Amino acid sequence: MILYFIFIALTTVIAYINNSVSKKLFYPATYVSFLWVLFVTIHLLYLLFSDRKPFPLSFIVLSYFFLALLLFSLGGLIAKGLHKNNLKADVKTVFSTTFLNVILIVNIFSLIFYFIKIKELTGYYFNLLLFRYYTSVEGIDIGFIKYSLTFSIFSLLLVLIDFYNKERKTYFTSFRLFLIFLLSFTISFLSASKGAFLFLLISTLGVYSVYRRINIKLVLKTVGITLAVFLIMGNLLKKSIPNEHTSKIEYTVFDKVEYLLYSYATLPLSAFDKFLNEPYKITYGDIAFRFPKAVFYKIGLTDTPPKDLVEKYVKVPDLVNVYTAYYKLIKDFGIIYSLTAMFLFGYLHTYFFIHSKKSFGSLIGFSMLLFPLTMTFFEENYTSLLSTWIQVILFVYATKFFMKYKYD
Repeated sequence: MILYFIFIALTTVIAYINNSVSKKLFYPATYVSFLWVLFVTIHLLYLLFSDRKPFPLSFIVLSYFFLALLLFSLGGLIAKGLHKNNLKADVKTVFSTTFLNVILIVNIFSLIFYFIKIKELTGYYFNLLLFRYYTSVEGIDIGFIKYSLTFSIFSLLLVLIDFYNKERKTYFTSFRLFLIFLLSFTISFLSASKGAFLFLLISTLGVYSVYRRINIKLVLKTVGITLAVFLIMGNLLKKSIPNEHTSKIEYTVFDKVEYLLYSYATLPLSAFDKFLNEPYKITYGDIAFRFPKAVFYKIGLTDTPPKDLVEKYVKVPDLVNVYTAYYKLIKDFGIIYSLTAMFLFGYLHTYFFIHSKKSFGSLIGFSMLLFPLTMTFFEENYTSLLSTWIQVILFVYATKFFMKYKYD
């Protein structure tokens, strides 16, 4: 157990150093350092006090986690040093009312078509369990409507940015913001993916943090909302507690929260430990190049289908099929590649962070990349979501034709 305390102490030092660089909670290197202190602490607490005990983390894995955070922080420091004296003045980004209203209408139709697609696949308008099975396990392509999820999140960020930059806020602008949030939230919920909801929530918090101060009250509210949504979706997808729906035992909310933290916050770390301490094969880009491979396969340029992103389950001691973000990076090209990637991600995150009030594209990049950064303890969402990032880049460039800049 002493290894845990050493890791927590050293990572806290890294967090403190990063906090001296920027006092903002969402400064990427500070944020991810605190996250890893939190999740390794949760892992330790389960080992010490819970009946549910994940497999303990080894010296090799804790050392790897620390080195990855160190390189991420170093990338951030270099970005800070290179760009701190070369910044433009702050700008306010606003959009025409017509453009934002069109965005709103598109999202209304997207929601309608999403309901229609769920009914088409499952026979019901709200069978999220069956819908998730068809799209995730069976891999059924739901067509063009699948892009509505990324578009709805992007749309919310647009309206939120415009709202914060408007000098005069009317009842209509407030109502439009509420309505677009409701639409985006509903589409994320209908996707039957808890990751989609987190993507929406964390990206929104990213934009909020640029224009408003994040305080402990807001953090606690956010955590509460997240746990509530996860519990609701867990019940709908029958994943809240194993055998809950066939057992006569009545589980309390506390039992469900405890299992939620156990399965999401501890098991992926133990699964990664099992992976790293056993022989494994390098796949040479099966994940990083999956999207172009999928495109080539679909248009007939290759006969080899892309690798399935759903991994096999391992027992650590309960079954889990996610292994932290580092697993897929290492599987692609090895440990050196994964650590280099974390250094580059640290640079990229920090670049977007320091330019977030200078450039619309940087603000979107900073806020939306907070999602894969947050999920490093759980699953890799940088290279495996390549198609999503391509969509975001296209949306950003298309939107630039409709924005108006005003310098402070």
